[in-house]
Amino acid sequence: MEISTGEKIFELRKAKGISQEELAEKVGVSRQTVHKWETDSVKPSYENLLALSEALGVEKDFIDKPFTPLSDNEKAEIAVSASRSVKATIYKILVGVTTVIAAVAIFITVCLGIMSHPTNTGDFTELTIEVSDDQFVPVLLATLIVVIGDIVFVILLAKINSDIKKEKCKPNVNKM
Repeated sequence: MEISTGEKIFELRKAKGISQEELAEKVGVSRQTVHKWETDSVKPSYENLLALSEALGVEKDFIDKPFTPLSDNEKAEIAVSASRSVKATIYKILVGVTTVIAAVAIFITVCLGIMSHPTNTGDFTELTIEVSDDQFVPVLLATLIVVIGDIVFVILLAKINSDIKKEKCKPNVNKM
């Protein structure tokens, strides 16, 4: 079911909260002409369509071109598509967060490596880490927390990615 030009003019005028007289004044026609447009008795001329589009704040083509309202199934499909888009965005954010967490874990590991240095004790070289006991435990805990957090994020990413793929493959049962 298409919405006619007259119905669009009527709905747009009502949405703007203006009377037929006010619209007629803005367009430069009589109130009766606006009434004829709204009842589809007469189609507005090209010049009047331009004036109408300006007065109603829409593109001329919106008033003039045929328009079919969305069915409930189409609305549901758009909602599902939006949901997929949101999940994909969350997935991308989580990938970014996981990358940052992994970078922090690598940074901590590198810092521990920098704090270590070779010590020559005669016939062999020994690698020692000069971290006091009061520094070692917090650094170790921070590294473990970062690694565990990274593992949790990877699991979440895998779940979300799996859900996104399932939804893309799932047939829309509402379509006919």
